[in-house]
Amino acid sequence: MLGFAASILGEAITGKGTLAQFDLETGLPLNETEPLLLFFILFTLLGAIGALGDRGKFVDDPVEPTGLDRAVIAPGKGLKSALGLKEGGPTFGFTKANELFVGRMAQLGIAFSIIGEVITGKGTLAQLNIETGVPINEIEPLVLFWVLFFFVAAINPGTGKFIVDEDDE
Repeated sequence: MLGFAASILGEAITGKGTLAQFDLETGLPLNETEPLLLFFILFTLLGAIGALGDRGKFVDDPVEPTGLDRAVIAPGKGLKSALGLKEGGPTFGFTKANELFVGRMAQLGIAFSIIGEVITGKGTLAQLNIETGVPINEIEPLVLFWVLFFFVAAINPGTGKFIVDEDDE
């Protein structure tokens, strides 16, 4: 997530895509691309789909019902389940499961943007026709939001835990 955020911010400021920032040749067919770069793309894609080692699952920290969950909803049924949401933990926010999803989306984003840059010679933002090579105060607000989002998501520890065995629950 930090790498994706940094590459997008770098492109917005310099006007150079991720690979061009490292002075790598772009605008090539994939079969003429550096083998190490192809390995990085493959590794990133495999990591994004979980093929490199999902051996367990994330579970949310238990949350004690308080406030309206305790007072208004019938016993045995919380406000979240009444709304059709997951009862045992946060729906939004920095849970470990949500961070895994956002991290995988960042992996897919950087892998596909690099593939696009290899083929087209244009960086991530240029592929989307977003102006690049501008000062930070002139960067599209949505681009700055996503850079900030990926940065905060990357450094936030999240809640919950990763379990490997069913006995750990």
